[in-house]
Amino acid sequence: MVEPLVAAARGATREPRQPRRSQTERRAESDGRILNAAMKLIARDGAARTSLADIGIAAGYSRGLPAERFGTKVRLLTMLVDSMDAWFAVRVQAALEGKRGLDAVLARAAAHLDGAISSPVATMALHSLYVEAVSVIPELRPHMAALSEGYRQAFVGHLREGQRLGQVRRDINCNHQASIIIGALRGLTHQAFINNATTNLRTAGPSLLKTLNEALRAR
Repeated sequence: MVEPLVAAARGATREPRQPRRSQTERRAESDGRILNAAMKLIARDGAARTSLADIGIAAGYSRGLPAERFGTKVRLLTMLVDSMDAWFAVRVQAALEGKRGLDAVLARAAAHLDGAISSPVATMALHSLYVEAVSVIPELRPHMAALSEGYRQAFVGHLREGQRLGQVRRDINCNHQASIIIGALRGLTHQAFINNATTNLRTAGPSLLKTLNEALRAR
């Protein structure tokens, strides 16, 4: 005990000892690194060509850790989709603050576009999962369909509110229009990733929002 006391007497300082993280915290960090590695690999190579072993190595862990943590590849993919959806939910909630009806429609559409601009890797991974769920990973299809339907229904709600407020034309079918909006957002984003030279979201996005505003607004 002599040295610490002498050091203190001389005015020496020590770095405060960092509290030891709990097992839950360590697991949350490793799970996050695994999902992040999966997202990057899927955006680059697609989900079908990405194995659990590939993900474990890319995350800096063993080949077997993803299987140990998530069980199956489909389970890991659904967790990845849920984590990306949670990230988007926070952004869209902020974008919708104080907005109703048609303004909410446009704000939500803008949030989809801004999300693709802010996180292109996550968006490319999500688009890959949409496509592969239709063909090579059919076990993922119900989860992706539910995600897409949730986005569509959110637009349906805004459109119907807009009709009640007198902002949105009453002659449109809100269900059909919501599907068109989702399709336009997804198609524009996909085209931007395929050929950014002809479709840039930063310039094409505002044009799409203007088109929606003009098509939907009640006269």
